[in-house]
Amino acid sequence: MPYVPQESKELKEVTYQAVPVFTNARTIEEMIRIGERDGINIETVKYADDGEYHTAIKNIWHQGNLDDRKGYFEIDKPAVVMKYGKYSADDEYVNQNWAKNNKDENNKIEDCAVVANSPDVAILKKSYVHEGGKKIADSDMINWGGFPVHKDGKSKINAVAFDEPKVLRSLEGPIETDVTMGDVEGYVYNNFKELKKQITRKKIIANPEDENSKAFVELIKAGKDEEALALLRKVTKETM
Repeated sequence: MPYVPQESKELKEVTYQAVPVFTNARTIEEMIRIGERDGINIETVKYADDGEYHTAIKNIWHQGNLDDRKGYFEIDKPAVVMKYGKYSADDEYVNQNWAKNNKDENNKIEDCAVVANSPDVAILKKSYVHEGGKKIADSDMINWGGFPVHKDGKSKINAVAFDEPKVLRSLEGPIETDVTMGDVEGYVYNNFKELKKQITRKKIIANPEDENSKAFVELIKAGKDEEALALLRKVTKETM
């Protein structure tokens, strides 16, 4: 599944602002101030599993408890915060417990994620490009104002589905899921609900060179979730 539409009008809808925070801050307090300046809610969160505080950004779509590390993108290496846009705090997919305490005066919340760009996990450089197609450079990581980017149309994500949940490795630690996607570094993220959301909101489009990809996306758009999952499980078994 290519992540990015190729038509310029559609491409504009999947172009986002990448804001370096880790490399521009000397302290956590300064990082939080940088976030506030750019409309990014950086939090220090006490995780239930270790009782320690972590610097992170909420995954607004994760419905679990507010002390569950799987519901956050941790800032623990050079990275940018990707600003995907504002959504209604009443959106059916959004974590309502978090949204009610973090919405703005217009009942909106910002959808953000952390995209690593370190020597060992270079997801940003490998899967994104500047608006217009120019490659992302190391010098961009000290661009205080951030810069618009979109997924490289040549990069692909892989969606998989299993008959039963498996424990898989993500950047935020182990996750247990039966449906997920993998990024260019091989880290998994997301579940079926979030995969479906990205397809129905046209963040992901089908690979025109892959008949299974096209069939899967069409089934999702038609609301035939069980048929789509059956196809994805079949293809996963055949290709793994």
